[in-house]
Amino acid sequence: MKRTPNRGYTAALCCLLAFFWTGCIKSTVDPPPTDSSMEESMEESMEESTEEPMGTDLKEQEQETQNPSAKWEESPQNQTGRPENQVTDELSYEIYSYDRQYTADDGTVIFQTRLSYPHFLGRQEGVSAINRYFEEWASGKAEEYETQEDSMRQSALEVYRESRDIGWPGPWSEDYEVTSVKEKAGYLSVLQDSYLYEGGAHGMPYREGHVFRIQDGQPVTLEQMTGLTREDWDKLLRARFAALISQDRDRGFYEDAAEQIKTYDMKKADYYFSDEGIVFYLPPYEIAPYAAGYVEVLIPYDEARLKAANG
Repeated sequence: MKRTPNRGYTAALCCLLAFFWTGCIKSTVDPPPTDSSMEESMEESMEESTEEPMGTDLKEQEQETQNPSAKWEESPQNQTGRPENQVTDELSYEIYSYDRQYTADDGTVIFQTRLSYPHFLGRQEGVSAINRYFEEWASGKAEEYETQEDSMRQSALEVYRESRDIGWPGPWSEDYEVTSVKEKAGYLSVLQDSYLYEGGAHGMPYREGHVFRIQDGQPVTLEQMTGLTREDWDKLLRARFAALISQDRDRGFYEDAAEQIKTYDMKKADYYFSDEGIVFYLPPYEIAPYAAGYVEVLIPYDEARLKAANG
């Protein structure tokens, strides 16, 4: 999933984008291992890939190395006899992490990432499907770093080539962590928070929310698991965000935030489960500055008319 630029994020990166030019670097690596090949992949080392930069006047050919090889690790807190991350009496999870560093030909680390996601333990039929979903999620992210010309890794390499002689600000990084796992009415909600750092005063937070039906492990939409239509949700969320803007004046909302909400595409408001209800959020810079953080509204489960997954 690519990040969607917004006006604050774009402004914060304009100084770095001045360094960019069109280039194409081709690199291929094996995708992250699945559970069945995890142990083997931890022992294998990645082959160095030689890159041929285009549109540069560098005398020597750049190289990138994956250092070290991909590692999939259980969170230390779960390396006990009984998993501590208990979702229900029959469902728990461990944290798997995929770590990788990318270096330039001179050994300088230009980009590093950690992709953490849950691996569920349980007898329900859908558990295996949910685990496959997150394995594919991690593989897709890794492939994006490796192959896409506009990936964060590629951008970091291009900026490094241009700025290393005048002051490289340090490696870029993108880290994902699992911040919330909740079950309600036979549905499983997983929230992942990430932080992208590209030098400068601060990085940029990002979130991904996932909701599954535990019975078969299939992702579900808001309309599928509630008694409200898309139009109902648009109307409800627009009213709740508008009320928050008018009531919380100390939050520092943009002057035109109330007007923005009137036409805002509420499909962009992602969500996750809490103990009290479904939390919908807008990222920084959408209707408020970075310091305001995520702008969230809570819709109680009763008001959302959450239906039982097995009903």
